[in-house]
Amino acid sequence: MDAEIRNDKDRGKEADRSINNTTLVNDLRRHLLLLLHQQLNRGLLDTQDVQIISLSLGLEDGKCLTLKEIGRSMNHSAEYIRLRQHFILQRKVKHPLFFLVLEEYSHYTKLPRGISYQLQLKQDEA
Repeated sequence: MDAEIRNDKDRGKEADRSINNTTLVNDLRRHLLLLLHQQLNRGLLDTQDVQIISLSLGLEDGKCLTLKEIGRSMNHSAEYIRLRQHFILQRKVKHPLFFLVLEEYSHYTKLPRGISYQLQLKQDEA
């Protein structure tokens, strides 16, 4: 009987952690999207830049799209999207907080390879 009660408590704690992680991930997504839109409003990024990064990271719906899927939705090749994504993260995203939040997001979500690479470069620069 005591073992059953402990197991129920453990399951409850795991559920609480899962809910907390889900809430945290959603907050991180919203924060990343807000940072992108701030840069859009300042003229540092354009709408297509925000769309590419948002779709790559799954910021809208939690589903990270592949380069091919993003390219198909935007009528571009996967290679064009890859190059554009690289350029956006390397040269256009200027807000240092973006990469700090992205690093935290990477602890909870598997980032696409190209974005992981860019994040690693930014960490090495610091």
